[in-house]
Amino acid sequence: MTNLLVFIASTAAIYALLRMVELARPAGRHGAWRLNVGIGLINHAATQFMLLTVGPATALLVNRLGGGLIDLGPLGLWGVALYVLAADLGEYLFHRAQHVVPFLWRLHSLHHSDTAMNVTTSSRHHWLDPLLKGVSIFAIVGLLFKVTPAALAAYGLICFWHHVVHANIRLGFGRWSWVLNAPQYHRMHHATASEYHDCNYSALFPVYDLVSGKYRRPEPGEFPETGLDDGRAPTTLIAAATWR
Repeated sequence: MTNLLVFIASTAAIYALLRMVELARPAGRHGAWRLNVGIGLINHAATQFMLLTVGPATALLVNRLGGGLIDLGPLGLWGVALYVLAADLGEYLFHRAQHVVPFLWRLHSLHHSDTAMNVTTSSRHHWLDPLLKGVSIFAIVGLLFKVTPAALAAYGLICFWHHVVHANIRLGFGRWSWVLNAPQYHRMHHATASEYHDCNYSALFPVYDLVSGKYRRPEPGEFPETGLDDGRAPTTLIAAATWR
């Protein structure tokens, strides 16, 4: 219960802060947020289930193998940087798979169905996503590294930035867009028009897009409309929970 309250309070604070910025500098039309918040609560429940099931199983496997292969503790800040880069690469590869594997895309398309992307779109994910991540990238990263509290804290900042890049804000880094993901950069990934499809997958560092040929630099004032090209979008929480 405490974890749920902390989750709700922290998420509400982030939403409120970014919502004020959205109202001041919107990149597109304002959309409904209630459905996304409801989806977010379902996702949180799925995440807690993962932590109670997949999490212990992963920890047991790691212990059986003698712990993570790389001890980040002696590396200090370099260890934190290594973990962040590796975790972000895992997110990137999983995201690429979501757009290539038909089953994963059917789930991920729920996230892309928001026709008015805003900060709450960051919670608009299918409830199976955290479970699939738990048995794939999270398990692999857990097997690779003996993680320090500092590294976990740094990863928490990545989670916060996930909210920022989905915000309906006219914010981009221009010529430096290859350094760090931004709302303008990620908005292009969510664009409806086919010319934007298959670009800008990065969660945090666009360098992964750069080296894989998926980088598209936003032009000044380029903030395209978002949503699926067929216009599909759930209108109820049940429709979102059973999305295929």
